[in-house]
Amino acid sequence: MNAGPFAVREARMEDLEGYHACVASVAAERKHIGKVKAPPLEDSRKWMRSVIEAGYPFFVVTDGQAVVGWCDVGRRDAEGFRHAAELGMGLLAGARRRGLGSQLLERAIDSSRR
Repeated sequence: MNAGPFAVREARMEDLEGYHACVASVAAERKHIGKVKAPPLEDSRKWMRSVIEAGYPFFVVTDGQAVVGWCDVGRRDAEGFRHAAELGMGLLAGARRRGLGSQLLERAIDSSRR
């Protein structure tokens, strides 16, 4: 991981491999997200495309080169949950404790209000 400069921006399909690697790393820690390994790359591709095409909030943070974190907000389509959203978020270990998670959350929440 590079030391910065860090930037938070909307995710795009070109971020797929970096996002997927980031999810895999955070999942392998087995304590921050509800996965213990990343889904297959093709599943991530389909999911990412659907989120971006639907216009749901999805942001990444980069260190100038690589994706080092993400935050996404998606709909819950199950009966009884249509009024709710689901938030996913993770940061590589070296990107934590720098205020980046707060920046990601702020962007996702602001975007969700629109």
